[in-house]
Amino acid sequence: MATWYSLPIEIQTMILKLLQSHSDSGTTSSYAAVSKEWQLYFERYNFRRLILHQSCIPEFGRVVRHHRRGMVKHVWLRVELAPYFCPACEWPERPFEVLGNNQTFTAALYRLLEVLGTWKKSGQYGVSNGGLVLELSAYSPSDSEHFFKYPLGKDDYPHKYDETCIVDDSVKSGTSDSLPEDHTSENNISHRTFDTPYIRVAPGTCRLFGSLLKLDYGKFDIPKANRRLPGVSVVKALLHRRRYPRSFHPDTLLNIFESLHGLESIVLEPCIRDYPCPDKNVQRSFDVFLRHIGSLKRLSIYGDHLHVGTNGFNPYKIMPSLGWTLTDESHLFEHLSIAFLADAKDFFRDFWPGYAPKSVDKSRSGVQRALLSHLSSSQRRALGKPRKSPDFERRLVKEFKRINGRQRIPPSIYKPTWPNLESIALTSSLLDVAADTKSINNLLRAAAGAALEMPKLQTMEMFSQRAMSVFVFQYCRSLDGMPTITISSSWSHPLEPEVVSAWDRVGHKHENTGHKIAVIRKRLKRFFFRNHGSVVYTLKLQDLILHPVSLCQFISEFGWEDTLAGAFGPQAQ
Repeated sequence: MATWYSLPIEIQTMILKLLQSHSDSGTTSSYAAVSKEWQLYFERYNFRRLILHQSCIPEFGRVVRHHRRGMVKHVWLRVELAPYFCPACEWPERPFEVLGNNQTFTAALYRLLEVLGTWKKSGQYGVSNGGLVLELSAYSPSDSEHFFKYPLGKDDYPHKYDETCIVDDSVKSGTSDSLPEDHTSENNISHRTFDTPYIRVAPGTCRLFGSLLKLDYGKFDIPKANRRLPGVSVVKALLHRRRYPRSFHPDTLLNIFESLHGLESIVLEPCIRDYPCPDKNVQRSFDVFLRHIGSLKRLSIYGDHLHVGTNGFNPYKIMPSLGWTLTDESHLFEHLSIAFLADAKDFFRDFWPGYAPKSVDKSRSGVQRALLSHLSSSQRRALGKPRKSPDFERRLVKEFKRINGRQRIPPSIYKPTWPNLESIALTSSLLDVAADTKSINNLLRAAAGAALEMPKLQTMEMFSQRAMSVFVFQYCRSLDGMPTITISSSWSHPLEPEVVSAWDRVGHKHENTGHKIAVIRKRLKRFFFRNHGSVVYTLKLQDLILHPVSLCQFISEFGWEDTLAGAFGPQAQ
């Protein structure tokens, strides 16, 4: 009689893979009980990505121990907040509800980080791949019962994809079979639900998006001086996806960042109904957060807007300082994407044609780094750390002037550089049919000036989509040594010779050849770009701009895969 062990290894492997591919996580858990061999095989599959409710955290700490920690690649903390009922579903959260949600979120995050803080990054029982991904989401079970179409609390939603992060059909959750059974019941018939997570006009918007989640240690008996998140070294990436509308306050993001000591990547996809909100204090807090993230390798922020192209709403002016701050803080980044949150013209301000400031902005971190480079190590130690000393800027400038015998700091002391940057994607309000040709060409020249300071740059994309006006600029280094710039737009934009010359210099510096840069023009059919962000599907860096799962959901929600197939008109000559 044939037994399992009498089968060739190749046949055994085929059977295990077949069982894995045709089973959900519940079924594969039972397979793990068959034998030690099967347990090892299926545990690698079952533990690679874990979805945790706050009630599961103690069990998570007990079960995922020793060698199992090396199997975990992705931990998704999905915090369930308090429910709400009619007619409160149409009202903003009341103060006691905000307090309760903040405390619930803080308690869940704190307890998870306590567990992860005991994990090792390497060695015996260390995590694999240099660290794991921590995904954070928060929702109320009432969200999908009132104004939100998608069942946010389903155990298998919406995070199924294989080891290469290829999303399967179950993630495309715009179909009716993903909805709760009572979605159209009499209890919900009076509510208006939507095919997309982000609602343009609805009375329940304030409740759905809630207040920005803040840390509140009210549920912990911890002295105020010690109220901080536990330190964790095994998390290399932080993720918050667009499907969950509730976002985090910038102060919360900063506290999380400071607790994750090995963090290399942050991907945020906030909705711009409340985040970043017009509140100036929140904007300043976000600016402070950005000033602390210079140690990252990758940053991607995608702003999902409610009212793009209506009522004169300008998504690029929500945070005008974002571009300025990121210019300095991204100097060590390898990949950067900021979409519909800042303007590329601010990011490239230092390279704008004719830009000649009369004085130096001493508050810029890049300027401060340049000044510090002129001081000795003992002088730098005496000044202390920039963010720990309240009068650091004043003392730094005073010391620099004393050493160099100058009464003023020359503007030439600092110019941004990005020695490690390989890819960058930005949006700009200037890339619009209503903008004057000179401004667009100046932006393209400024981008070329910045690209000269990016020796490892492979791809740069700038794009805009407003009121069915679409513009995409792409610079790409090809394998055959022929760099190209591609202009894809819904109107005919004339390129000045200075623009082509500027990018010729970039191509020559990057490839060190005598080839002139190739210029490609494409015409876009604007009526294919009616939905906010649909231009992303045409971009080379789409996986940098949006998480692959979010991109797949976008495609499903708006049907981009079919409609954008005919978005390109005849190639311009």
